[in-house]
Amino acid sequence: MIFIGTTCILILIFVTTILDTILTVAGIKLGYIEEANPLLANAFHNNPEISAILIILLISLILCFLYKVQHKVKWMKTPLAVICLLKIAVLRAHMGWIYLIIKAAE
Repeated sequence: MIFIGTTCILILIFVTTILDTILTVAGIKLGYIEEANPLLANAFHNNPEISAILIILLISLILCFLYKVQHKVKWMKTPLAVICLLKIAVLRAHMGWIYLIIKAAE
């Protein structure tokens, strides 16, 4: 059972998306990572900053739409919670390469 509300999950997805996007751009620009999503890899390779802005805008629009329809779609909470958990796992992966950088600098 999920004990937090749909609105809170939507906010968490938004925040994790921003963090993921910022860390992805930083990791690509520093040469530590590559975009793992094959649909986004080319865009991030060519122009990471513009790609990041477009992704954040697109996700914002989608999340606003989901916020407006959340009371009409009763089953939405569980899939959003799964997405949120996946986004947290991606952030954990980012922490892995950041940890390696910090460890190498010691």
